[in-house]
Amino acid sequence: MTIAKTVIITGGSQGVGAGLVKAFLDPDYNIVATSGNVTRSTDLPSSSKLALIDGDMGTPVLPQALPKQQSGHSDRSMRW
Repeated sequence: MTIAKTVIITGGSQGVGAGLVKAFLDPDYNIVATSGNVTRSTDLPSSSKLALIDGDMGTPVLPQALPKQQSGHSDRSMRW
C-alpha cells in the first residue's frame, strides 16, 4: 500500500506554479495549490487529488492575531 504524499504549491494559478501542479498530478500525490485567485485559473486540470485555495494577499495577518491552539491538532486540517 502506497501512502499518498501532500504537496503545497504557492502561486499555483499560472506560470511555474501551475506547471508544478501539473507535474505533481500523480496517483501518489495530493496537491494543495494556492494563489490570489487560483480557483479562477483556466490552466489547471480538474482532479479529486487537487484542492484549490484562494488567498487574500492584501491583508497581512500578524502572529499575535492568530487563535492559540489548545491541542496538538488543528480543526482546519484537511484529510484525504
